[in-house]
Amino acid sequence: MARMSTENYSRAELISLYSDLQKEAWGFRPREFDFMSTAQIGREVEKFRNLLADMAAEAAEEADPNSWKKYVPSSTFTNTISFS
Repeated sequence: MARMSTENYSRAELISLYSDLQKEAWGFRPREFDFMSTAQIGREVEKFRNLLADMAAEAAEEADPNSWKKYVPSSTFTNTISFS
């Protein structure tokens, strides 16, 4: 999915997007935006987009039942039992 640049959004749209992204990431909405410039809000939107993408990647890895194998050297699984 292609992302639109935050430059294509109005201030009101950026505030709404920022509020939604923060709510999704942290579970609560930001309180005030008066002290933030439109550029700052755009940077926050990008920060939360990246954070949510990272969170989705981590969730996908945690859901994979074989993901633990990449943390264990393959030599650990060799059979060392010998019968004499």
